[in-house]
Amino acid sequence: MGFFDIFKKNKPVKQEKHDYISNDVPFKRQDKVKINGDLESGITFDYYISDPNFRKFYDTVCLQISDTQPIFNIFGTKIYNALVSWYGEDDAVPIRTPALRYSLRRMDTKAIQLGLDFSKLSDSEYLKALFRLLLNQDRVEKYLDNGLQENPAVPCGNYIGQLCYTPEKGIYQKQFDMHIGEISHNSTPQVERRRQHKLKLEERKRNSIKEKQEQIAKLQQEIDDINLE
Repeated sequence: MGFFDIFKKNKPVKQEKHDYISNDVPFKRQDKVKINGDLESGITFDYYISDPNFRKFYDTVCLQISDTQPIFNIFGTKIYNALVSWYGEDDAVPIRTPALRYSLRRMDTKAIQLGLDFSKLSDSEYLKALFRLLLNQDRVEKYLDNGLQENPAVPCGNYIGQLCYTPEKGIYQKQFDMHIGEISHNSTPQVERRRQHKLKLEERKRNSIKEKQEQIAKLQQEIDDINLE
Protein backbone atom coordinates (compact mmCIF):
# COMPACT_ATOMS: atom_id res chain seq x y z
CA MET A 1 0.00 0.00 0.00
CA GLY A 2 1.36 3.37 -1.05
CA PHE A 3 1.71 6.46 1.14
CA PHE A 4 -1.36 8.19 -0.36
CA ASP A 5 -3.47 5.09 -0.02
CA ILE A 6 -3.92 5.71 3.70
CA PHE A 7 -5.86 8.92 2.93
CA LYS A 8 -8.31 7.20 0.66
CA LYS A 9 -11.79 6.72 2.08
CA ASN A 10 -12.90 3.18 2.46
CA LYS A 11 -16.03 2.48 0.52
CA PRO A 12 -18.82 1.25 2.75
CA VAL A 13 -19.43 -2.39 2.36
CA LYS A 14 -22.89 -2.98 0.99
CA GLN A 15 -24.77 -5.23 3.34
CA GLU A 16 -27.29 -7.59 1.97
CA LYS A 17 -30.73 -7.31 3.44
CA HIS A 18 -32.55 -10.48 4.31
CA ASP A 19 -36.26 -10.58 4.71
CA TYR A 20 -37.00 -13.07 7.44
CA ILE A 21 -40.50 -14.47 7.63
CA SER A 22 -41.25 -16.20 10.90
CA ASN A 23 -43.73 -19.02 10.93
CA ASP A 24 -43.71 -19.14 14.72
CA VAL A 25 -47.03 -18.45 16.40
CA PRO A 26 -46.65 -15.75 19.11
CA PHE A 27 -46.70 -17.22 22.60
CA LYS A 28 -50.09 -16.82 24.20
CA ARG A 29 -50.71 -17.53 27.86
CA GLN A 30 -53.82 -19.56 28.52
CA ASP A 31 -56.03 -20.12 31.52
CA LYS A 32 -55.76 -23.57 33.02
CA VAL A 33 -57.84 -25.53 35.50
CA LYS A 34 -56.92 -28.37 37.82
CA ILE A 35 -59.81 -30.56 38.96
CA ASN A 36 -59.59 -32.98 41.88
CA GLY A 37 -62.29 -35.38 43.03
CA ASP A 38 -65.52 -36.24 41.26
CA LEU A 39 -69.24 -35.59 41.30
CA GLU A 40 -69.82 -38.47 43.70
CA SER A 41 -67.41 -37.68 46.54
CA GLY A 42 -66.90 -33.95 46.06
CA ILE A 43 -64.95 -31.83 43.63
CA THR A 44 -62.33 -29.06 43.86
CA PHE A 45 -61.29 -26.63 41.12
CA ASP A 46 -58.08 -24.58 41.06
CA TYR A 47 -58.45 -22.17 38.16
CA TYR A 48 -55.37 -20.22 37.05
CA ILE A 49 -56.04 -16.84 35.38
CA SER A 50 -53.41 -16.19 32.73
CA ASP A 51 -54.19 -12.56 31.87
CA PRO A 52 -51.87 -10.36 34.00
CA ASN A 53 -54.05 -7.31 33.34
CA PHE A 54 -57.02 -9.08 34.88
CA ARG A 55 -55.21 -10.30 37.98
CA LYS A 56 -54.94 -8.18 41.10
CA PHE A 57 -53.67 -9.73 44.28
CA TYR A 58 -54.35 -13.30 43.16
CA ASP A 59 -54.02 -15.37 40.02
CA THR A 60 -55.82 -18.55 41.08
CA VAL A 61 -59.36 -19.18 42.28
CA CYS A 62 -60.11 -22.29 44.32
CA LEU A 63 -63.69 -23.57 44.41
CA GLN A 64 -64.50 -26.51 46.69
CA ILE A 65 -67.83 -28.36 46.60
CA SER A 66 -67.86 -31.17 49.14
CA ASP A 67 -71.53 -32.02 48.65
CA THR A 68 -72.49 -32.21 44.98
CA GLN A 69 -76.18 -32.59 45.79
CA PRO A 70 -77.94 -29.24 45.26
CA ILE A 71 -79.46 -27.62 48.35
CA PHE A 72 -82.43 -26.69 46.18
CA ASN A 73 -83.54 -26.58 42.57
CA ILE A 74 -85.63 -23.60 41.51
CA PHE A 75 -86.94 -23.49 37.94
CA GLY A 76 -84.05 -25.64 36.76
CA THR A 77 -81.36 -23.66 38.59
CA LYS A 78 -79.41 -25.93 40.92
CA ILE A 79 -77.89 -24.15 43.90
CA TYR A 80 -74.90 -25.60 45.78
CA ASN A 81 -73.02 -24.84 48.96
CA ALA A 82 -69.36 -24.19 48.25
CA LEU A 83 -66.13 -22.73 49.60
CA VAL A 84 -64.10 -20.24 47.60
CA SER A 85 -60.65 -18.75 48.10
CA TRP A 86 -58.19 -16.67 46.11
CA TYR A 87 -54.43 -17.11 46.12
CA GLY A 88 -51.26 -16.79 44.07
CA GLU A 89 -49.81 -19.72 42.19
CA ASP A 90 -46.39 -18.79 43.60
CA ASP A 91 -47.56 -18.32 47.19
CA ALA A 92 -45.29 -19.88 49.80
CA VAL A 93 -46.46 -23.14 51.35
CA PRO A 94 -45.84 -23.65 55.10
CA ILE A 95 -43.14 -26.24 55.83
CA ARG A 96 -42.70 -28.74 58.65
CA THR A 97 -46.48 -28.92 59.00
CA PRO A 98 -47.78 -32.03 57.22
CA ALA A 99 -51.41 -30.95 57.53
CA LEU A 100 -50.73 -27.73 55.57
CA ARG A 101 -50.31 -28.81 51.95
CA TYR A 102 -51.38 -25.51 50.45
CA SER A 103 -50.76 -21.81 50.91
CA LEU A 104 -52.53 -20.04 53.76
CA ARG A 105 -54.52 -17.89 51.33
CA ARG A 106 -55.89 -20.98 49.59
CA MET A 107 -57.11 -22.30 52.93
CA ASP A 108 -58.71 -18.96 53.88
CA THR A 109 -62.11 -19.88 52.43
CA LYS A 110 -65.45 -18.09 52.24
CA ALA A 111 -68.75 -20.01 52.41
CA ILE A 112 -70.99 -19.21 49.44
CA GLN A 113 -74.03 -20.47 47.57
CA LEU A 114 -74.06 -20.40 43.78
CA GLY A 115 -75.82 -21.88 40.80
CA LEU A 116 -73.77 -24.39 38.80
CA ASP A 117 -74.29 -26.52 35.72
CA PHE A 118 -72.00 -29.54 36.06
CA SER A 119 -72.77 -30.57 32.48
CA LYS A 120 -70.72 -27.58 31.28
CA LEU A 121 -67.48 -28.44 33.07
CA SER A 122 -65.84 -29.25 29.73
CA ASP A 123 -66.85 -25.88 28.27
CA SER A 124 -63.82 -23.58 28.56
CA GLU A 125 -65.94 -20.46 28.02
CA TYR A 126 -68.27 -21.45 30.87
CA LEU A 127 -65.33 -22.02 33.22
CA LYS A 128 -63.72 -18.75 32.15
CA ALA A 129 -66.87 -16.76 32.96
CA LEU A 130 -67.39 -18.70 36.21
CA PHE A 131 -63.94 -18.07 37.67
CA ARG A 132 -63.15 -14.68 36.15
CA LEU A 133 -66.54 -13.00 36.51
CA LEU A 134 -68.91 -14.76 38.89
CA LEU A 135 -66.18 -15.66 41.39
CA ASN A 136 -64.26 -12.38 41.16
CA GLN A 137 -63.02 -11.70 44.69
CA ASP A 138 -64.26 -8.10 44.94
CA ARG A 139 -67.68 -9.13 43.65
CA VAL A 140 -68.06 -12.10 46.00
CA GLU A 141 -66.97 -10.14 49.06
CA LYS A 142 -69.45 -7.35 48.30
CA TYR A 143 -72.28 -9.90 48.22
CA LEU A 144 -71.09 -11.50 51.46
CA ASP A 145 -70.86 -8.10 53.19
CA ASN A 146 -74.35 -7.29 51.94
CA GLY A 147 -75.61 -10.59 53.36
CA LEU A 148 -74.48 -9.51 56.85
CA GLN A 149 -76.84 -6.54 56.80
CA GLU A 150 -80.26 -7.00 58.41
CA ASN A 151 -82.33 -5.22 55.79
CA PRO A 152 -80.29 -4.64 52.64
CA ALA A 153 -81.82 -3.23 49.47
CA VAL A 154 -81.10 -6.54 47.75
CA PRO A 155 -81.24 -9.51 50.15
CA CYS A 156 -78.73 -12.16 49.16
CA GLY A 157 -77.43 -14.05 52.20
CA ASN A 158 -74.31 -15.76 50.90
CA TYR A 159 -75.80 -16.49 47.48
CA ILE A 160 -73.76 -14.87 44.69
CA GLY A 161 -75.72 -15.85 41.57
CA GLN A 162 -75.07 -18.09 38.58
CA LEU A 163 -74.27 -17.91 34.88
CA CYS A 164 -76.70 -17.81 32.01
CA TYR A 165 -75.98 -18.18 28.30
CA THR A 166 -77.07 -15.30 26.08
CA PRO A 167 -77.54 -16.65 22.54
CA GLU A 168 -77.74 -13.17 20.97
CA LYS A 169 -74.26 -12.34 22.25
CA GLY A 170 -72.91 -15.88 22.28
CA ILE A 171 -71.48 -15.48 25.78
CA TYR A 172 -72.10 -16.47 29.38
CA GLN A 173 -73.20 -13.65 31.68
CA LYS A 174 -73.73 -13.22 35.40
CA GLN A 175 -77.27 -13.64 36.68
CA PHE A 176 -78.79 -13.00 40.11
CA ASP A 177 -82.15 -14.50 41.10
CA MET A 178 -83.89 -12.22 43.62
CA HIS A 179 -86.09 -15.07 44.87
CA ILE A 180 -83.08 -17.28 45.66
CA GLY A 181 -81.35 -14.33 47.31
CA GLU A 182 -84.35 -13.85 49.59
CA ILE A 183 -84.36 -17.52 50.56
CA SER A 184 -80.62 -17.50 51.33
CA HIS A 185 -80.85 -14.25 53.31
CA ASN A 186 -83.58 -15.60 55.58
CA SER A 187 -82.10 -19.08 56.00
CA THR A 188 -81.19 -20.28 59.50
CA PRO A 189 -77.40 -20.43 58.83
CA GLN A 190 -77.39 -16.89 57.44
CA VAL A 191 -79.43 -15.52 60.34
CA GLU A 192 -76.86 -17.07 62.67
CA ARG A 193 -74.00 -15.51 60.68
CA ARG A 194 -75.57 -12.09 61.09
CA ARG A 195 -76.04 -12.68 64.81
CA GLN A 196 -72.37 -13.66 65.22
CA HIS A 197 -71.30 -10.70 63.09
CA LYS A 198 -73.35 -8.34 65.26
CA LEU A 199 -71.77 -9.77 68.43
CA LYS A 200 -68.27 -9.27 66.99
CA LEU A 201 -69.05 -5.66 66.11
CA GLU A 202 -70.41 -5.01 69.60
CA GLU A 203 -67.35 -6.61 71.18
CA ARG A 204 -65.05 -4.54 68.99
CA LYS A 205 -66.94 -1.41 70.00
CA ARG A 206 -66.70 -2.26 73.70
CA ASN A 207 -62.95 -2.88 73.39
CA SER A 208 -62.52 0.43 71.59
CA ILE A 209 -64.44 2.29 74.33
CA LYS A 210 -62.44 0.54 77.04
CA GLU A 211 -59.16 1.47 75.34
CA LYS A 212 -60.21 5.11 75.08
CA GLN A 213 -61.32 5.16 78.73
CA GLU A 214 -57.92 3.82 79.77
CA GLN A 215 -56.19 6.51 77.70
CA ILE A 216 -58.37 9.21 79.31
CA ALA A 217 -57.64 7.84 82.78
CA LYS A 218 -53.93 7.84 82.05
CA LEU A 219 -54.03 11.43 80.82
CA GLN A 220 -56.07 12.47 83.87
CA GLN A 221 -53.50 10.86 86.16
CA GLU A 222 -50.72 12.77 84.42
CA ILE A 223 -52.67 16.02 84.88
CA ASP A 224 -53.23 15.25 88.56
CA ASP A 225 -49.53 14.51 89.03
CA ILE A 226 -48.61 17.85 87.47
CA ASN A 227 -51.05 19.71 89.75
CA LEU A 228 -49.50 18.07 92.82
CA GLU A 229 -46.02 19.30 91.95
